[in-house]
Amino acid sequence: MGVRAVRWVRGALEPGARHDLAQVASTLHADGTLSGRKALVRAAPQATHWLVSARDAAGALRLALVHPGAAGTTQRDVRLADGSWAAELAFDHTPTQALPDVGDVLPLLQQVADDALLATGAEAVGVMQRLMAETLDYVRQRKQFGVAIASFQVTQHRLADMHMALLQARALVAATLKSMDLPAADRGRAVAACQVQVARAARTVGQGAVQLHGGMGMTEELAVGHAFKRLTLIEQHQGGLNVHLQRVVRWQAAHTTPTA
Repeated sequence: MGVRAVRWVRGALEPGARHDLAQVASTLHADGTLSGRKALVRAAPQATHWLVSARDAAGALRLALVHPGAAGTTQRDVRLADGSWAAELAFDHTPTQALPDVGDVLPLLQQVADDALLATGAEAVGVMQRLMAETLDYVRQRKQFGVAIASFQVTQHRLADMHMALLQARALVAATLKSMDLPAADRGRAVAACQVQVARAARTVGQGAVQLHGGMGMTEELAVGHAFKRLTLIEQHQGGLNVHLQRVVRWQAAHTTPTA
């Protein structure tokens, strides 16, 4: 008998929350049922269970375990630009499975979000490495005016910029790993700063790869087009550049001593 893999998906963000894990209006009722909405939960259509954040009667943030298809559940699947799937979820007195009471789970949710953000940054580095390899192979074969376009100085400059962006992102992801055991505020600043650099590198490498391939770089037949779309979504993961820059700024303001 085969073993079915169990996939858990965390549902935390709600419409209007703007990437703030603390803005949760979903309610965990005294009878153990759940009411509320969650926005674009990635991989929700493939999951066997959902962990959903909600507030109890006292206003504390809790987690509720929900089985897809449970009574009172509405699911609208959405295909994202990179071909992956997400879903918008709504609950109306949906029955949940009991979980141990561990108190307010906001610190835990933020830690999981930071771990996921860094993991996504590492994924982006892998995608960029693939794009660099594909692009180098292409410019060495593609000829214009009888010579490979890799011999053109403007192409070499573009490749150098892409390579430097990749190296910086890879180094910062590796360095940020050392910050994951720091206090929450310090960990958050490190992860946010890392995401800013990764997002900028993703744009440099992704756009460079597509432009050096020409129009065929956006076709479905090439891995380059798929990788570019994936990097575009990673750039917006848990908010765009402004969201993460604001997190760094808040940390800086909290750790700056006013001068007389």
